[in-house]
Amino acid sequence: MGRMDQFSGIMDHELSMLWQAIFTYASWAIAAAMLVVAIQMGRKQNTAFYAFAVLAVGLGAFAEPMYDVAFDLWFYDVNDGKSGAMWSHFTAFGVVQPIWSHSGYIILYGAIALYAGRKLYQGNITRQGLFAIWGLE
Repeated sequence: MGRMDQFSGIMDHELSMLWQAIFTYASWAIAAAMLVVAIQMGRKQNTAFYAFAVLAVGLGAFAEPMYDVAFDLWFYDVNDGKSGAMWSHFTAFGVVQPIWSHSGYIILYGAIALYAGRKLYQGNITRQGLFAIWGLE
């Protein structure tokens, strides 16, 4: 059984452009809202840390292809970049990267940066609490 044969049931249908649009716009709306929250938190504490943290994890998504190649991961792109395919903004190492990879990074890693950063600023986190956050992430 070839590698692609085991995925034939998944790849026998078209990518839903409706759901792709819903999830893409929703994830970017959440990411934008997180940036607004980060800016507000920074203003209260007179620091740019939170905004920089959110922007940094979004920038860090450009490293995603290295992770994908290392663990043999790929994104479903049934039409290989043609019309009706996954929305992407770059390809690296032969892996097409979806446009929502950056917003996904912001949501996943930016949220924990905001939470942990706030706890550290308030001074009410223990070593065990910090390791718990690290373990969850």
